[in-house]
Amino acid sequence: MAHSMGGLVVRAALVQEPERAADTRAVATVGTPFLGSAKSILALNLLNTGGGRPGCCGRYRRWRRHCRASTTCCPTSAAWTAGWRWNLTPGDVARFGGNHDLAARSLGEHARHRESGFVLPGHRAIVGEAQAPVQTLDEQQRAGLAVAADRRHAFDIGEYGELVCDPATGIPARRDASGDGTVHIPPHRPVPWHQPTCSASTAR
Repeated sequence: MAHSMGGLVVRAALVQEPERAADTRAVATVGTPFLGSAKSILALNLLNTGGGRPGCCGRYRRWRRHCRASTTCCPTSAAWTAGWRWNLTPGDVARFGGNHDLAARSLGEHARHRESGFVLPGHRAIVGEAQAPVQTLDEQQRAGLAVAADRRHAFDIGEYGELVCDPATGIPARRDASGDGTVHIPPHRPVPWHQPTCSASTAR
């Protein structure tokens, strides 16, 4: 049984050691951000913009920026309210105060996990559902710095990776995915192919 980032450690260990995975009957994870967490970007951004506790010294900020743990939970996707761009890039993470190379490595590992098709043995994922976690981000500019504003709603993704639009307005339809305060609940099933979708250009 693993909690939060511990679930990512367990997955990495079983991927790297197939024999151990074969000997594992079941894995239970509690609040593990397998798709990343938008909250991790807010933590990086808080340091970048000079926020945080008064005792947060410059040395700690530099350590946090270059610590791999701070970018391991980078969300694999984050819808930006401005422009409706869906995919998060290492450049985005760097603008918010993170390390570009570590972010690229983190997002690359997420992609490799998706492509490998590896499934945790007997996996039981437990995620709370009574809170409204940060689900998407809105990029704003303050005093020349990129500031990440949290948004407590998510968007559905169509069959071809596009945002699903509200038929009445033509803009992406929002929904509260709920969750445990850090990890939100992913869609229970794929979006039907016949639902109207919109590209970045039409979403504006």
